[in-house]
Amino acid sequence: EEEGERGEGMARGERGKGGGEGGGGERGGEERGGGGEKKDGGGAAKKGLAPPVEMYPEPERSEEEVEVLVRRMREKIEDLKAHVLVFGLGGSTTEEALRAMVQRLAPDDAEWQEATGAEHMHVKLRAPANDSAIVRVRNRAMANSLVSRVGELEVGGKKLGAEVTTVETLLFVGNLAPVVEDEDLEKLFSHYGSLEWATVMRHEATGRSKGYGFVHFSSGQEASAAKAAFVNVVYKGRNIRIEWADCTTPDSMHSRVLYMARLPAGLSLTVTLKQLFEKEGKVKDVVIALHPTTRQSQKFGYVECETPEDAEKIRVRFHDDFVHSSFISLTYANPSKSTLATVRSLRSILERPLLP
Repeated sequence: EEEGERGEGMARGERGKGGGEGGGGERGGEERGGGGEKKDGGGAAKKGLAPPVEMYPEPERSEEEVEVLVRRMREKIEDLKAHVLVFGLGGSTTEEALRAMVQRLAPDDAEWQEATGAEHMHVKLRAPANDSAIVRVRNRAMANSLVSRVGELEVGGKKLGAEVTTVETLLFVGNLAPVVEDEDLEKLFSHYGSLEWATVMRHEATGRSKGYGFVHFSSGQEASAAKAAFVNVVYKGRNIRIEWADCTTPDSMHSRVLYMARLPAGLSLTVTLKQLFEKEGKVKDVVIALHPTTRQSQKFGYVECETPEDAEKIRVRFHDDFVHSSFISLTYANPSKSTLATVRSLRSILERPLLP
């Protein structure tokens, strides 16, 4: 209870001792414990070693409780409030003029007129050039419809373009303790503004926490304030990670990338790890962060799996497993494009010739 009280108080701002984050925002303070079953790996017991103990293990739940948790998660992520980036405005169009143009796309459609009215559609020009705008609509279906129709509009003789985005309203919250619930996230983040929802991501078959979640703010300004405040914050015994998320569909919120930590200092054999992990699931790539000049292992890396299901199998089997003299940690990475960009960057370092 005492530890929970410490973590609950974001206002009190307890800071973790894990140091700054790096490597895609995920290198900093890692979890103190692992959760799930503890595995030996074939040599730890002989050396008198044991994996970290989870301070806040996930409680056992009935089938009915699991069903409720999973259904609630699905309902929330299906209600991902969509934003549409409209570009090609030329810098001279006002917000009200753009709204009027959108409404004229279907002047006789009462449903369209209601959905694009001021109550349901918010238009914000992007400074300083004002040549694009973020249009917030009430659901993803409306966003897709808007994207398909905006191509009919012209400004200065040039057609406009549009794409769905979640610009600066959706935060990824990583390295959560297994015991964290939706209500905990709501309590933590509601200090910084109005929330559309907050959810812990769960395995759909078992209802078990995946150790990460999302917080969906009503505005980018509120989300930015929250992101700025959560630096090296310890909650329920974990140094939680806060990053932007660019997910635009419910499926894209289920990560297929795992973050590896607590790797042995000398371990840089990505092929060995790939072969090990492929005993449980399909793996696209394994990268270990190496120093760009010395090629020394930075003791962290990523596993890019074929599917979220493969990632879950590998995480359950090998998290806190004893590999090459260390109990390695496997937690979910942010499912956003930025994570895959980090993986590709680390891969390029691995493949770069070593300078004499």
